[in-house]
Amino acid sequence: MSALVLTSHLWDPTALPGAHWRSAPRGATPEGPLPTTVDEALTWAQAQHGQFAAVIPVEGATLLVTDFGRTIPLLCTRVGGRWVVADHPRPLLEMMPEARLDADGAFQFRHAGFVLGQRTLIEGMWQVPASSVVELRDGEETPRAHMAHMFRYGPDRTDDEQSFAAGFLAALDAAVSRTVELAGQRQIAVPLSGGIDSRLLMALLCRAEAKRVLAFTYGVPGSTEAEVSRTVAQEIGAEWVFVPTDAQKVRRAWIDEGGAFLEDGWAGACLPHYQDWFALRELTGNGTLEPGAVVLPGHTVVGNLHDEQVVTQGRVLGRRELAEVLADHHFCLQGRPRDVRANKVVVEEMRAFLDEINWEPTSTHVQSWIEWFNIRERQAKYINNSMRAYEHFGLDWALPMLDRGVVRAWESGCYTFTDGPRHWYARFTSDLYARTTGAGGEYWAPTLGRLDSRVKGALVSVLRATRADEAARRILSTRTQLNHPMAFEAFLGTHRSSQYVKDLLGGRTLQGVFADLFLADDWAPGTAILPH
Repeated sequence: MSALVLTSHLWDPTALPGAHWRSAPRGATPEGPLPTTVDEALTWAQAQHGQFAAVIPVEGATLLVTDFGRTIPLLCTRVGGRWVVADHPRPLLEMMPEARLDADGAFQFRHAGFVLGQRTLIEGMWQVPASSVVELRDGEETPRAHMAHMFRYGPDRTDDEQSFAAGFLAALDAAVSRTVELAGQRQIAVPLSGGIDSRLLMALLCRAEAKRVLAFTYGVPGSTEAEVSRTVAQEIGAEWVFVPTDAQKVRRAWIDEGGAFLEDGWAGACLPHYQDWFALRELTGNGTLEPGAVVLPGHTVVGNLHDEQVVTQGRVLGRRELAEVLADHHFCLQGRPRDVRANKVVVEEMRAFLDEINWEPTSTHVQSWIEWFNIRERQAKYINNSMRAYEHFGLDWALPMLDRGVVRAWESGCYTFTDGPRHWYARFTSDLYARTTGAGGEYWAPTLGRLDSRVKGALVSVLRATRADEAARRILSTRTQLNHPMAFEAFLGTHRSSQYVKDLLGGRTLQGVFADLFLADDWAPGTAILPH
């Protein structure tokens, strides 16, 4: 029998008698009877709505169950001949006096910001992947992972726009309405960027007649993004607040308080998601965000396709070529793609992933493969790990646009609707927003993103022809990273920005710097998170 250490007060001891259940937002109850086998657990997991995790004892084993987006992490290790399960790495580390940093995990972490598969940053500690049932059998030394739901476009993808849009909207409405009902009288908060996802979420909340909605935006005062966000909130009829991010103020706060957040936010294998930290600190500190408020970021199943040319071109890439596409896209923090491609463990993980999904050389399968890897790895372990920031400040959260119903609706659409640049999705959102508010409005986008596609294509062609594209990109990237509109450079804390200019010009990213600082326990003063 496994031992269990649950550190969060958000676990519900009564929702699933005989097991352990946690939902987001809190208050959701599981669908169906308690499973007693792996097969039953796989079916049971696919029947659940919203975000959840469960620990279920069965005969001879313990089952660890995660939702589609792995929004609530679970970890395990072997201590004294038995399994120990936890929702945070600290209690497991305290039981592992000889704990050592996993070198392969650290390599992946510094290049991607997360660790692939079940591996973590600690030797002998495992994480539960997204949409999985992990079986911990008594007497066995390694976990057995079973996939509950793999994102995949089916062979009969619809090209009927009216039918697809209606089904997608119905799934979104159902998920958001369920979230609003669970929130009850609590405040609902939306980080509002002025982009597509948060605008869609605001329109859906309006359709669900949500009360007490607060939208917040942070960054440089007077920016285009702030103005667009303010206008959206006004048109929806929601309260809106702006948090100015002064770099010096952010830096001082991070030096004083960042270490506690890093301890709470790494989940054993993930770069802590620091972006919202200062805004949340300010809004909870001054009482604007109430304790237990339900935060709804715009994380979504939409937009996980990258390198769309490999889907739309006539030739289907092979396994090795696609593995390189993934490695170049996700393992880019240090700007050293050759090092990643040459890493045997990364290559083995990619091959295991292809075997897991029963690889087939078709364009539909290539699109599914790219998106599922993005969802299972980067979104689950970095983007969705931003929920740890909300929890750190005593807030609840929900991700209705990652509800299983929304996922299944999106999987039914052909490439015309699920394209990489999200053209159809942007039009869908604009139409819904206009019908909901009677207003139109513009989206915020970076300067290059606002250019006409033909103009942008011509500009890029000229730069490439003169071999100036890479140099221009790196100069612009370095300037933006060290003078970020949201003051992200302030999270360097005690480290001077100037010492990283050469590295950033060479292709390294600020995220890569943060990853290395975390591994060295040097990102914020006073941290002692990892074994050294």
